[in-house]
Amino acid sequence: MRLIFIFLILLSIIFTSCKTDEPLKSQDQNQIKPPVQKGEIDLVGFSDQLIEAVAVNQKEPWNILVSTGSPDRRVFVSNDYGITWSVKFDSIRSMCLSWDNQKPSIAYITRNRKMPEDWYELRPVIFKTSDYGKSWFAADSGISYYYIGSHFTTVTTDYFNSDYVYAVGTATSNIMPGEGGWLFYISTNGGKTFSNSVEVFFYFNLDIYLVKDVATSNLKSGVVYVTICRDSRDYELAVSSDFGNTWFLKDVINGWYSDAIKVFNETVVLTVTDSYYPFKFGYYEISSRILISKDGGISFTMIDNSKVDYSQVKDFLITPEGYIIFTGVLQSDPTKTMIYISKDGGNTWQTLSSDSESKTFLSYDPKNKFLYFVKDKKNKGLYRIKLD
Repeated sequence: MRLIFIFLILLSIIFTSCKTDEPLKSQDQNQIKPPVQKGEIDLVGFSDQLIEAVAVNQKEPWNILVSTGSPDRRVFVSNDYGITWSVKFDSIRSMCLSWDNQKPSIAYITRNRKMPEDWYELRPVIFKTSDYGKSWFAADSGISYYYIGSHFTTVTTDYFNSDYVYAVGTATSNIMPGEGGWLFYISTNGGKTFSNSVEVFFYFNLDIYLVKDVATSNLKSGVVYVTICRDSRDYELAVSSDFGNTWFLKDVINGWYSDAIKVFNETVVLTVTDSYYPFKFGYYEISSRILISKDGGISFTMIDNSKVDYSQVKDFLITPEGYIIFTGVLQSDPTKTMIYISKDGGNTWQTLSSDSESKTFLSYDPKNKFLYFVKDKKNKGLYRIKLD
């Protein structure tokens, strides 16, 4: 009996020592070959399935995360450019997948409720992996839920220090990045614990009642951008240069509400809408626009729909080459969606293909110049197109 007891103790020690959040070393790129592009647009996978989020690892792009919607609601991981997939979460809805900006083996996913009455599905609300998605553990200590249905729509990290994790959330179950608000948490220890002290400071000291989205700078550690809403509608952007300890507010544009934001080098791109929430409300169709700054957020220029045929922005990104890409619902025909690209900072635009079927999310592979995108209505699935 004593031998069995000692054996169980040894097993416990081994298991505990193996369970760590220390990131793995980078994978060998030479062992993982990118797929050959067969046509202008290739189906990667998930044919006839609703995809609610996709994230390509920017440093090691053969690692991809995908979450599917109803009825399956699963989170998949591929470590070979989408050739094969493994299910990591079953019956869990996630609308936010994010790879760490510094360490490629680390990623975060967030959990949504399936139904308003699913009280017991709220924990954990953020999961973390340190081994490219092979195993996951809870990363939501310190996050309190004081809104029914709250979930996180954006999780991102500092580009130079993975200890700093920023999470923005909402109290509305179907909201995507930039479309929600209320929740803003910061972790200074890699997601082990979170605090909403900045959110509370915003509300009581700066009259900021919504934090819509968050992005970090790849040029300088500690620089954080968040899109915000105030009752007075006089500021749309808050910027910190010290990991969120101090902030200054910026008036970007009058008469619009800021939403999602992306930052790369000195380029800052954000979307603005004429409502708190950029989705159809009753008989009122919400409009959104792209704003671009080439000087780190000092000044912005709106991409007007008189120059580009679009009325709504579904998703957008900035590539390391400086390309700005977005999926836009056509102003001339709301049943169609095009992928637009600008290679000169937004001065001129062109469509990537003639395909006008409804599209939503984007993600980019900078090593092979693959643009991944999602079709959400006709011919649903995950697709890939090769940029020139």
